[in-house]
Amino acid sequence: APLTVAYFSMEIGLKSEMPTFAGGLGILTADLMRSCADLGVQAACMTVCWQHGYLKQAIRPDGSQQYEDIQWNPADYLKKLSQTVKVMIEGRPVTVGVWVLELTGEKGMVPLYFLDTNVPENDAEARAITNHLYGGDQAMRIRQELVLGIGGVRMLRALGYQDVGTYHMNEGHAAFLTLELLREREWNDENVRRSCAFTTHTPVQAGHDLFPYDLAGKIAGENLPWHIRKLAGEQSLSMTLLAMHMSRYTCGVSKIHGEVSRNMFPGEHIDS
Repeated sequence: APLTVAYFSMEIGLKSEMPTFAGGLGILTADLMRSCADLGVQAACMTVCWQHGYLKQAIRPDGSQQYEDIQWNPADYLKKLSQTVKVMIEGRPVTVGVWVLELTGEKGMVPLYFLDTNVPENDAEARAITNHLYGGDQAMRIRQELVLGIGGVRMLRALGYQDVGTYHMNEGHAAFLTLELLREREWNDENVRRSCAFTTHTPVQAGHDLFPYDLAGKIAGENLPWHIRKLAGEQSLSMTLLAMHMSRYTCGVSKIHGEVSRNMFPGEHIDS
């Protein structure tokens, strides 16, 4: 059946035993997906199966912090599916597998798909991409966002979803999905724009991914279109600008946040 919305998010906070979230972004994702199930909206969520989640924090007696890996077994909560897709990362194909959790509500069921590079076809380096939510350096972040954006759209196709009304990006992490749609739609920006919507979250500069173009080129390579600077910023690749410029609609998460965001990105139309 056609989907009204495919909701892409780097994290989802369904239950505390599933460490697939860091904070509010993940909680919002889960709340929206529960609402979709309760209202009977034809929706699906695309997110990532983080092997060790975000981080487990303990405060030592002297007040300093220590972090340890979170151990969990995805198979206790999710069902592994057979579909895989490939994404080119640093010039080589990385295989992406998928798990599903079927979220049942008052009027419907919303499938939540968790992308996973920890599969037998990949070497240790590729398997590590989905190890830690927001883990590692900028290069790792680009790898993770390629898996979510490019891998996510390809996985929707592999799962049989050809017809999607809106691709909704929850924060800029998912913005590479627009590049895969561009590839599918003969590089016509307007064709992609009418199918995309974007929610921006963090009203401080640190919350917006900015990647140097030489690094982005090295990692994302042929996934980047020739006019990427026009879409994502001249100086460096801004995932927020890419998401805004490739969406028909952008919103903040509250009225005041919309205001702050409009000040951060003058000239962009941001609702709330």
